[in-house]
Amino acid sequence: MKERYKQQLVMIVTNDNHYDLYEDSFISKLKASNSSKVITSYLAAINELLAEGNLNEVGLERLKQLRYLVS
Repeated sequence: MKERYKQQLVMIVTNDNHYDLYEDSFISKLKASNSSKVITSYLAAINELLAEGNLNEVGLERLKQLRYLVS
């Protein structure tokens, strides 16, 4: 499950053309789920991706922004 979350997050932060739409949709769906388990899992996936550091600088900054919005 965490791998799927990581893949979704990478897709969101690396899509330059529609990043704002993906970000808004992601945050809305996550908050609508109202599941602390899902939110915690996404936060863990974000932290893991940040620790790996395999994304470019823009992707890493977007992940940090998502982490802030999710928490």
